[in-house]
Amino acid sequence: MFFILGLDAAGIAGQYWIYPIKLLPVIPHEVAIDCGLLPVLHMLIYQYFRQWKTFLLAEVIAAAILAFGGEIFAEMIGVYLILKWQHIWSVPIYTAKAIVARLIIDSLLYNKSRQ
Repeated sequence: MFFILGLDAAGIAGQYWIYPIKLLPVIPHEVAIDCGLLPVLHMLIYQYFRQWKTFLLAEVIAAAILAFGGEIFAEMIGVYLILKWQHIWSVPIYTAKAIVARLIIDSLLYNKSRQ
């Protein structure tokens, strides 16, 4: 979740995209997606696709759906505006962050099992 928030904040700071509509005045724009939908989606994929091959396939499919479905839908309803970005660039980033998260989790679980 923190990795997702960091990437989103970097995209906003680099003026690659903005969130023109604030859902709540005291909460940053991206919190609902970054702290809700994306982490839960990655957790479900991690839980149900335990083999690396199926995990990677599920993450690539999810990344494509998010990039070409979710982002475009968010643009259509006006809550997300791309400035200097292409949807295709999101696919490897969504996938890479899931791989990094899995490597960290698997490493922590391995170290715990050795104790």
